[in-house]
Amino acid sequence: GSLRPMKRPIDAIRAFEIARDKRPQLRMVIAGSSSGRYAEKVLDYIKNSKHSDAIDFKGRVSNKQKTKLLDDATVILVTSVKEGWGLIVTEANNQGTPAIVYDTDGLRDSVVHGETGLIVKSGDIKKMGNNLVQLIDDYELYERLSKSAFEHSKQFTFQNSYQDFIRLTGLK
Repeated sequence: GSLRPMKRPIDAIRAFEIARDKRPQLRMVIAGSSSGRYAEKVLDYIKNSKHSDAIDFKGRVSNKQKTKLLDDATVILVTSVKEGWGLIVTEANNQGTPAIVYDTDGLRDSVVHGETGLIVKSGDIKKMGNNLVQLIDDYELYERLSKSAFEHSKQFTFQNSYQDFIRLTGLK
């Protein structure tokens, strides 16, 4: 999608910067459309970051590229103001990639705290950065979350969604 204020990508970058101050080997990849005034603000923030050398902005990517990025990622940071569900979290989980997300509508629904990822108070950039360091440092925790995230994602299929729709609406 596009870089929009409601997604708060600068919060994710700032959390990454906190983590990278402690773990200089970290790298961040950001994907999304770079058109629009807000996207220019994000790109300017990246350019001026003391960790700009470790932030790779990909721009808009195909679904195939997105899946590869999610598979290659260690963790996904999601800082949206709200989501309908947090589909990107489920897509990441399907690749075995746990998420650290803000405690907002949709995101708190798509992450089981301590099982498929970690939930932090909305706007708590420092906690998100520290949780990123914790996941990288604690191999057992990371492996547990990764495996659980993958298993949890398997329940979100078209067939299951269709059955839920029928059950809730009574329509066929």
